[in-house]
Amino acid sequence: MPNKSQIRRLYTIAHAHNWSHSGVRELIKMNYGVDSSRDLTPEQYDKVCMFLETTAVADVVTMRRDPNTIDMFGA
Repeated sequence: MPNKSQIRRLYTIAHAHNWSHSGVRELIKMNYGVDSSRDLTPEQYDKVCMFLETTAVADVVTMRRDPNTIDMFGA
């Protein structure tokens, strides 16, 4: 589980790329089935951070509804 500093880092990265807090929560829930960033495994945390660092704001609901869109994390 990520510690407080890591969670702060995750949301700092997210906000720098115009992601909202609720958008990040939705991203995490849709891809990992957890309600909180505190429940991510270390590997999941790293993948989310990398995704947020390389992706500007995205409509995750639209991405997941489109059958032609692959899973955001390639899982």
